[in-house]
Amino acid sequence: MPKFTDKFLRSLHPKAKAYFVTEEGSPGFSVRVSKQTKTFYIVKTIKGKRHTQRIGHYPTISIAKARDVYRGGTLALVDSQTDCTGLEMPLFDALKDYSRAYLRHQVRPRTAESYETLLIQFREEFGQGFNAADIKRKDLKKYFKSIANDGHPTKANRMKSAISSFYSWLIDEHEDTEGFALDVNPCLGIKSYKEEVRSRALSNKELEKLLPALSYSQCHSSMKLALATCLLTAARSGEVHGMMIEELDLKGKTWSIPKERTKNHQDHAIPLPESRL
Repeated sequence: MPKFTDKFLRSLHPKAKAYFVTEEGSPGFSVRVSKQTKTFYIVKTIKGKRHTQRIGHYPTISIAKARDVYRGGTLALVDSQTDCTGLEMPLFDALKDYSRAYLRHQVRPRTAESYETLLIQFREEFGQGFNAADIKRKDLKKYFKSIANDGHPTKANRMKSAISSFYSWLIDEHEDTEGFALDVNPCLGIKSYKEEVRSRALSNKELEKLLPALSYSQCHSSMKLALATCLLTAARSGEVHGMMIEELDLKGKTWSIPKERTKNHQDHAIPLPESRL
């Protein structure tokens, strides 16, 4: 393999399974190419055992920086008297990698924002000293139960979704890495809690009072328009916030939301009331 350059690393494409590429002239200085990321590693065989040490994701870490870490890390692996066969995966670092490599690029922005908030709470609950693979199904089941028992069954379910997404990514990212001890998502088989169905809705009389009251509100005019549009069209706040002029058909009195901006990923046409034209 040639020397690592930005052009060469960009040319590496994912395959069905993750694979390692080693730089010519730098034994053990490798890049692991998976479906979602490219990650620098030090890979060494010592006394017949394969050892791996993760450096970090490319291009968050430059080639030059990774090479410097490799030069120091190789000596550390050779000189270490401890068993290095287990892959250290601190929860704090794993969550940070998940956010940078997957959450911010592969998930809808509002979902990503919600997941990041929930995963910060998850990290604080278990502490930075935990390895991601050390957290077991029984630990998570107890954690979700405590949230639900505090009167927040919906939050418990959302927390489970966020953590399950994190572990699914982690397993897919590292399943072929030597020493990675996790092969089953610990959220698997944990039942969701029954959520309270929203039954409260504004009556026509309440709407008749609320809409005129918006004009007297001290909030910004754009906020008033957005709130009124949400109330009259039943559209989601994010859909209203992202409304583009080309989505509006004033003659046909319709608002066409493209599938890229809808929750169910399907085109959606909404009739526009006279007051919004």
